[in-house]
Amino acid sequence: MADAYRAGARDDPEWEGGFLERAGYGASALLDKNKAKAQSRIQLMNGYADTHQGARNVSHSGATTFEGSDTDGAGGVRGSDA
Repeated sequence: MADAYRAGARDDPEWEGGFLERAGYGASALLDKNKAKAQSRIQLMNGYADTHQGARNVSHSGATTFEGSDTDGAGGVRGSDA
């Protein structure tokens, strides 16, 4: 999920660069609002990506620790005759 959020966080400089040419200079106030909204979206999406990345890292670390404990017999699950 983190990769999908980071992909959604990219801006579009090509669209932004040609906006006034397409819409006219009277639309410059709209462009400014769109830039502010885009920055907000980018920060939000990167925040979501960071959260998912952190959760993934914690779960992978926990799984590795559990697997190591189980293999060593500390969990008493694998190879137990009880």
